[in-house]
Amino acid sequence: MDRVNHNQFLRVGMLGTIAGTALIWLNPSPIVNLIGLMLIGFAQAPIAPTLMGDTPRRSGVEQAPHVIGYQNTGAGLGIAFFPALAGILAEWISLEILGLYLAMVATAMFIVHELLNYQETHNELIESGND
Repeated sequence: MDRVNHNQFLRVGMLGTIAGTALIWLNPSPIVNLIGLMLIGFAQAPIAPTLMGDTPRRSGVEQAPHVIGYQNTGAGLGIAFFPALAGILAEWISLEILGLYLAMVATAMFIVHELLNYQETHNELIESGND
């Protein structure tokens, strides 16, 4: 097979995000923080297009436009909510909390993705009678 599986591609992106946020959280030097930020950007870039491109397979071709609309709505809400929460935490605690916050959000994203993959695989096994 000459292509990377979409789940493997998403895992690499999410693990790269976790690694980048860990570098920022550890905060050893400004250059390492910059590398962490660049790693986050590089790792996050393909996640949304990959998830949207995989939507017809997961939800069916007929429902895909609606599900992609919900994905975009969720992304818009996330773009509004998570930075606002980060700002509130930084004001209440300190700017040093942002690295931990980013690492926790990135880890939560990875866990949710893996749980959904597990559920999808389990449902496919039940439907095929191989459980």
